Amino acid sequence: MQFLILVLIFLLIITLVYFLMKRSKVVVKKDEPLDVFIKAIELYMDKNHPKININYKHIELPKEEKSLRIKQTLIVENIIEQFYEHEFLIKSQESIPKDKLWPSYTYNSQRNSYPNDWIKRKELAYMRDSRCCKRCGQELASLNEVYTSFVRPIKDGGGYNFENIIILCSDCNRIVESDSQKASIINSLKLYDNLLKFIGGWGYQKSP
Repeated sequence: MQFLILVLIFLLIITLVYFLMKRSKVVVKKDEPLDVFIKAIELYMDKNHPKININYKHIELPKEEKSLRIKQTLIVENIIEQFYEHEFLIKSQESIPKDKLWPSYTYNSQRNSYPNDWIKRKELAYMRDSRCCKRCGQELASLNEVYTSFVRPIKDGGGYNFENIIILCSDCNRIVESDSQKASIINSLKLYDNLLKFIGGWGYQKSP
């Protein structure tokens, strides 16, 4: 008799747990549009900016906020903030094989202004870095999309040697090189515009 009672209690507990799990799943579905939105953003960032580690669990939303659009906007702003704050260690870059260097390479590396072989240097550095931005990993389709920075600025004695040339996308170049205020830089990023399109389509306007 006691065994039968224990079996019944066990079955009751299993049934209760199952019911609670089913109820929990129903609750999750209520937030499905926001979950789908976050997943879409995550996939986009992983594909286009693979070197930026976004902490999606770090994103906190006001509990009292009901508007899906406002929640999505806050998520985008948080991701852009993390993109801006991403720590980028500026260090000596890789060289290229010596057999690809040319006779005037060393002499032209120490000039105070861009040498006449700068485009060649830029292209080889671009190929060296697998046609990607060194900071965020964005694939750069052509040399026209490439921006450069220097490990040691030219005005401080840096040269045009490959070890001193950093390949960047336009957004990362703004972050690394610009002296503007943080808010101004963030508002000018192409990534900001691209992520806002996930929210409201072409009609969305950024706040000034």
